[in-house]
Amino acid sequence: MEILLKIVLTIIAGVIIAKSINMGKKRGKLFYGRWLLWIGLGSLAFVALMLFVLIENQVQSDKSQYIALYILIASFTISGLASILEYCLTKGEYSKDGLKYRTPWSGKKEYRWYQIDKIEYNQLMHWYIMHTDDGKKMRFSSYLTGVDDFIEHTLKMGHDIDNYIERDKSLA
Repeated sequence: MEILLKIVLTIIAGVIIAKSINMGKKRGKLFYGRWLLWIGLGSLAFVALMLFVLIENQVQSDKSQYIALYILIASFTISGLASILEYCLTKGEYSKDGLKYRTPWSGKKEYRWYQIDKIEYNQLMHWYIMHTDDGKKMRFSSYLTGVDDFIEHTLKMGHDIDNYIERDKSLA
């Protein structure tokens, strides 16, 4: 029964995320939907619960229990903060002239379309990688709101996408 519940919850989460990718999209803009913020806040809420357990001394005095709890606290804190940073700071704009893109990890990048040498799709990571004439890369997640319009625009600008397999748009 537990495995069935996990499968159902995973499918529900996947459908919600897929639907939110196109909700609130604005032509010429790329950004993450609120689902990413909720994941980050949920992770930090879980950290608060673990800290409460730790402070209230509800952990068995076995050393391995403490180690496991500290690892969980660290990993959920990192993933929660990373999700919130991605939600708040990852933004993109594109037009017929070029594109601007900013992430918390690689900073701000701005290019004209003629400066894009190659575009590929990494199916394992679900992102598009744009290689520029100065050797830099920009990665655009398939989970960004407006990414489908962005890819259409990119194709109209004359760029082919290597390893591109069209995603199942029945979920979007």
